Amino acid sequence: MEVFFARLIRYRLPVCIVFILLSFFGAKALLGLPIDAFPDLSNNQVQILTEAPGMGPFEVEQLVTIPLESILNGLPSVRQIRSISKYGLSVITVVFPDQLGAYFPRQLVFERLQSGLSRLPAGLNPQLGPISTAMGEIYQYVVESPFRSPTELKTIHEWDIKYQLRTVPGIAEVNTWGGFTDEYVVKIIPAKLQAYGITLPEVFEALKANNDNFGAGIINEESEQYLVRGLGRANSV
Repeated sequence: MEVFFARLIRYRLPVCIVFILLSFFGAKALLGLPIDAFPDLSNNQVQILTEAPGMGPFEVEQLVTIPLESILNGLPSVRQIRSISKYGLSVITVVFPDQLGAYFPRQLVFERLQSGLSRLPAGLNPQLGPISTAMGEIYQYVVESPFRSPTELKTIHEWDIKYQLRTVPGIAEVNTWGGFTDEYVVKIIPAKLQAYGITLPEVFEALKANNDNFGAGIINEESEQYLVRGLGRANSV
């Protein structure tokens, strides 16, 4: 030990230089160290969310969750697959090693889902959850105005504020709670349907066909071409 300290004293100039450099870079690293009040300790996971309107938990599990789990089984490097089946919602969590990063596991899950959608009931579309966890919620805000209705405020938020916020670097998702969705209601009178011999599914199909644009081909006129289109999509009510 005496020899060690003797050498430190003998070569005090290089030792001081090394000490100053270590102190400088250590202080720089400390100031640049990211600090979070609630550190995210969750593992590397991908969530698959599937909305199944009108289905109870048992139906969701049998018709949605179990088929999706069977599709996801066999993915490379999967550590765990767990799921929750609720009323009208299936949530499946697939856990991967941290070394794979955030994007490669999502690509694996997405490709496997696309190859097995035919096993699900018609109309169901599984979606991948955002690249964030429950610890990622950073801010809540309220959109209010004394001159606009809750329906107008929600429309403004969905089509204006929400899209602008999602352009901010680091924002994975913006959720909307409350308000009313703008909708147009067609009231059905059963007596009149019966009088005209029209069924309810025919009314649905007529409403779908009435609000749509369609193409009808091309008319060739000498050296010119004319596009033929049918414009039926509603722009206002």
